[in-house]
Amino acid sequence: EPESKGQQGTVCPESRLRLVEKDIARMIVEEDTALVVHALNNSRTDHMEGGEDSLEDHGCIEFSLDDAMVIEQLLAAFPDAVVLREIEAEESDAVRIANTLVKCGILVPIA
Repeated sequence: EPESKGQQGTVCPESRLRLVEKDIARMIVEEDTALVVHALNNSRTDHMEGGEDSLEDHGCIEFSLDDAMVIEQLLAAFPDAVVLREIEAEESDAVRIANTLVKCGILVPIA
């Protein structure tokens, strides 16, 4: 059961997180950047019109390549939830990355 929206942004090492839905996001590695591409902001008209918006407007979040391993573990776990402290990474990195993905609505805390 997802927690209320008031809980977002309060990710800690004990947080259990899960993708909000199957195939909502994927990671693309480009040179020294890990991009998380998601479908949350995309309406049908956005796809048809294109435009000159920022990466975030088009459902793309930029991370450093060093974050790729954490992102992969978070995205690959669906339909299961992941406890952050169980991710193979520096705890502070996992919390930072997860906070970003929760604020964007890609991950949800699970009670």
